[in-house]
Amino acid sequence: MPERTYLEAWGYEVVSPTFGVPAVSSQQPVRRSFNDIQSPADVLLAVAKNIPAAAAAMNWSDEVAFLKETIARLPAGAAGGSGADLLWARFLQHGGWWPAQLPAPPAARLPRRRPSAYRLPSRRVTRTSSPTTCMSTYRPC
Repeated sequence: MPERTYLEAWGYEVVSPTFGVPAVSSQQPVRRSFNDIQSPADVLLAVAKNIPAAAAAMNWSDEVAFLKETIARLPAGAAGGSGADLLWARFLQHGGWWPAQLPAPPAARLPRRRPSAYRLPSRRVTRTSSPTTCMSTYRPC
């Protein structure tokens, strides 16, 4: 069964950047699909309607309905607003959802000092330059 191209498909991705709170990126179609090709999510939802247990758990009409409901459950993000329609519009307008404020960074921990028995001897290094070469060399004192 053929699948839509990335230009014809809806999509989202949950990313976990280094600040610890996930962000959601959005992808919306830029053109209509040829020959009315269904997305894999729409095919899965159509199959699930024929299985009673799955139909109860996956009761969305199509992929876009699933995305709208998922976005409506998110807290107000950096774009602000409340209400399902406004959150959906901001999600599409801004290309995703991310938290309004970043969490506070964890308290910095000082490194533990190693016992003196395990310390390596230190050597002082000085820089010398030779007049005959243009490169500097380092040598221990």
